[in-house]
Amino acid sequence: MSSKTADEIRDLFSAALEGELAGDEKKEFDAALVESAELKEEYEAFRALFRGTAAIANTTEAETDEQEPALLRGVQERLNKRSKGRYYRDRFSREAGGRSATWLLLILVVLMVAIVIVSLQNMVVIETGPAPAPAVPSSADS
Repeated sequence: MSSKTADEIRDLFSAALEGELAGDEKKEFDAALVESAELKEEYEAFRALFRGTAAIANTTEAETDEQEPALLRGVQERLNKRSKGRYYRDRFSREAGGRSATWLLLILVVLMVAIVIVSLQNMVVIETGPAPAPAVPSSADS
């Protein structure tokens, strides 16, 4: 039985992948993976992710054009699976991307222009005439 918690074992994933675990720590890590199928599955997914990103980094531009990696779709499908369908429920939400943001921005700009036009039409302009002449004291007042 491992003395480390599942979160502590997860924290060791990158060190294990890099081969930095030694001695008792490596034995404890391996034992935890044997004991917990969930941790072993997570570690295998972690390793696969790094293998995949390394493959993308080593791909030439010509190869990338031929075979576009579906990294975003893969991440969204995994989030959907892990969240039990709460996130990225349908294909549209996974592939929509920035189109909805563009439409939202356009609608906001149109609304702002409409507000400016309406407020300009409702402005009251106060016209002032020439300044009144100062009162001149009459001779009767003195």
